[in-house]
Amino acid sequence: MKIYDKAVWQIDGDIPSELVENHFKMTFKWLAKNNLLSEIGKEELDEGIDCEASLNEEQLTNQLL
Repeated sequence: MKIYDKAVWQIDGDIPSELVENHFKMTFKWLAKNNLLSEIGKEELDEGIDCEASLNEEQLTNQLL
């Protein structure tokens, strides 16, 4: 499985966790708005984005892969 980004990678790079979480929320909302999230990605968004968030190929529709 390809992992494109993890919140913890950015946080470990000294980016404030609040900023990282906002980035992931914005990204997931944009993907959802454009019908690019798979059911797994939609579940991630519905469950809430936090500092444990990640973006991987299973969360995206085939349109992006």
